[in-house]
Amino acid sequence: MAQPKEERVVEIIVNGQKANASVKEMDAAAAVLWNQLRRLSADDPGRAKLVADY
Repeated sequence: MAQPKEERVVEIIVNGQKANASVKEMDAAAAVLWNQLRRLSADDPGRAKLVADY
């Protein structure tokens, strides 16, 4: 038996600001972050904070 189609509109607000990035923009931002994490040396004190934050 077919289910009725349901359409939803969801508004996402992060830290008081609307999140409206497209999937492509989020993918590009993730790639930049990944490259930055790879470039940091393993013993860099900033690396642990970045990994924990993201």
